[in-house]
Amino acid sequence: MATVALQNRKSGLSARNWGLTMADKVAKKLGAKRAPDARGDSNERVIQGKLIVIRSAKIDTKRVQVSDAMLKRVHYIVGVFETPTGAYAIRRLTAAKFKKHMRVAASREQGNVVSRVVFMNAGDDLGMIKAGV
Repeated sequence: MATVALQNRKSGLSARNWGLTMADKVAKKLGAKRAPDARGDSNERVIQGKLIVIRSAKIDTKRVQVSDAMLKRVHYIVGVFETPTGAYAIRRLTAAKFKKHMRVAASREQGNVVSRVVFMNAGDDLGMIKAGV
């Protein structure tokens, strides 16, 4: 039986910082710029005049989360998923498609979740990025 590792304050902060770093790397690859009104610790970007949010997941993470408020703001959710090779697959869902496939997380404060499988099967393929890039 698999065990679930719960986040504590330190591991949560580490995961958050990793996600922000990945968002910066992916934004650079896609040519996206920081959203004009985004906080310094935001993973929201603008590409071709459309607001996106970049959500990253390591190999054992099966879904990404987006809050209701964010879903109302963004046009696209970009999912970045670690593969067995250590590279990351970049997939994009429209906010409408995310809403169609989402479920509410077990804890309402965690927001709305969509699985990696949905992104990989129904998302637009935006390429790959190496872990060290």
